Amino acid sequence: MKNIVYLVQGESYLVKEYYHLQERDNADAIFLTYDRQIDGAVYFPNSTWTEGRNKLLAAARKKGEYLYFNLPLTIVLSILDLL
Repeated sequence: MKNIVYLVQGESYLVKEYYHLQERDNADAIFLTYDRQIDGAVYFPNSTWTEGRNKLLAAARKKGEYLYFNLPLTIVLSILDLL
């Protein structure tokens, strides 16, 4: 069982930069985009950051049980830069 899941959301070009996280032996990764659909990511158009985070959490709960949920800070900072 993997104890950690990375929950990555953002614009598709940013999310692709984090695909390497799914290659880790000790963690899973789930990706979400809102601007366009890409392979390997949940597509949730016209969603807010909070809605996306909740959708990622629901996907993680369906996938397995984890001790830690991690949203990479760089995605959050990218969103904050747009405000």
